[in-house]
Amino acid sequence: MHPEIDMLTWPGLEAMRPVWRHAQSFRVGGVDVRLRSTLDPASFRVKPQLLAFAVEQAGAEAIRFSHVFDMPPLDALDLGTVAYRQPPWILSVRDGIWFYRCVAAGEDSPFCLAVFSDDYRYACVYHRPETAAGIVGGEWSSIALLPTDQIWLCPLMADRQGLLLHASAVILDGKAFVFAGKSGAGKSTTVELLRRAGCFRQTEVLCDDRIIVRRLDGHWQVHGTWSHGSIPDVSPASAPLGGIFLLEQSGENRLIPVTDPSAILHALLAVLIRPLPTDTWWRTVLGVLESLVRESHVDIMQFDRSGNIVKRLAERMS
Repeated sequence: MHPEIDMLTWPGLEAMRPVWRHAQSFRVGGVDVRLRSTLDPASFRVKPQLLAFAVEQAGAEAIRFSHVFDMPPLDALDLGTVAYRQPPWILSVRDGIWFYRCVAAGEDSPFCLAVFSDDYRYACVYHRPETAAGIVGGEWSSIALLPTDQIWLCPLMADRQGLLLHASAVILDGKAFVFAGKSGAGKSTTVELLRRAGCFRQTEVLCDDRIIVRRLDGHWQVHGTWSHGSIPDVSPASAPLGGIFLLEQSGENRLIPVTDPSAILHALLAVLIRPLPTDTWWRTVLGVLESLVRESHVDIMQFDRSGNIVKRLAERMS
C-alpha cells in the first residue's frame, strides 16, 4: 500500500494497525483491482453482479483497495485544503493525496473516509465500526463500499482513455452497441427488446445502466460494469464498439445518423458519468470525448415499445 494512503502508518496511529482477513481480485474495464479488508470473508457474501467481475489473480499493476472498519481521529489529522463541498461529500487534497469524506444528513462527522493517491491506483477506505454490522450476514455490494464506485472509476478510466456513460450496452454478433440516455430514456427497454428479438446469433447484455467505453490499441472497446438498473444481468465481457445510439422515445421507429461533431459531443456530455469533478479530470476527459466523437458512428434511435426498431437495428448492424 502507498505509505501516504495507508494512514495507519502515520505517527500516532500505529495502534490501529489492522489484521487483513479478506482478499479478493476483480477486473473492470480491462483494469485489475486487488481488494483487502479486515472482515472475515466467511461472514458475508459478495453481491452476484460484483462477483461476476472477480478474477483468480490480479496482475502486478493492479489497483490496490483496502478497507478498515475503524475511523482514525480526524480532528488530529491534516486533511489538506477543501476543494469541493456538496452534501454528502467533502473533498480535500494535500500533497497530491485526495480525501473524500461522506457525511450523512444531520451529522457532523463522516461515516466513511476514502483516501486516494493522485492517480487513483491506491485507495484506503475507513468506515465506522458499525458499518461492518450492515455487511456481516449480508452483502459486499461494491469495490469501494461508497454510495457509488464512479467516484474512483471515472478518474481512473479517464487516465486510461476511458469514459463511464449513462447507457446500456449489448454485444450483438461480436460487436458492442451502446444505447445512451438519461433515466427513463429506455435503456433497459432496449435491452429487453433485443433479448426477445431472436434475430442475432449472439446477444450478451453488458449492463443496462452504466458502461465503460475505452480506447485500446487504436480502437474503442466497450466493457460492462456491475452498476445495473432494473435488469440485474451484467457481464465482465467486452467487445469492439459497433455504434452509439442516442435514445429518443417516439411514435416512429427509425435511425437518424448524426454527423455534426458538436451535436455528438453535446449529446455525449449529457450522458457522461461524472465523479466529484476537478479541472484535471475535465481536461483529460474532454480529450477522450473528442476522440470518441471523431472515431465512432452515432445515430439517434427513435423507437416505441412495439419492437419494430429491432429490424432497423439489424439492418444497420449488418
